[in-house]
Amino acid sequence: MDRTSICESLAKPNEIKPFLKQMVTRDEKWVTYTILGENDRGQTLDSDIYCQQIDRLKLVTNQKWLELANRRGVVFHQGSARSHTYVVTRQDLWELDSKVLIHPPYSPDLAPNDYHLFLALQNFQSDKKLGSREDCENRLLEAFANKGQDF
Repeated sequence: MDRTSICESLAKPNEIKPFLKQMVTRDEKWVTYTILGENDRGQTLDSDIYCQQIDRLKLVTNQKWLELANRRGVVFHQGSARSHTYVVTRQDLWELDSKVLIHPPYSPDLAPNDYHLFLALQNFQSDKKLGSREDCENRLLEAFANKGQDF
């Protein structure tokens, strides 16, 4: 499947039966305030570590997002890194009764936020740790306030 077909295949099911409230996604550039655990710097994210993170995500989901935790069939969206596609990882997600969406190849025309917005936010955020949702919201407002109208 080419990247455009993949994106179209992701949009159509949501039109028929909206699933965005069931969706859990993960990436390296998220602004987070719930820490699931951190790897040692330079540590390779292999399938074992990734599965441990998925298990911690399930625990946090059960504690903080009951609407999502009580719903059968969480939709999980992740990148196509090797640790995300190993059999062990797929088995772990299957045991959580999760549906994993196919991920299109990265491309600036399909995911401009990855190449423009998130990079700017990542540079602004740098290595700052946020302690609450309010801290996160304030930091994002500050980041956008520092950008010009043409951003």
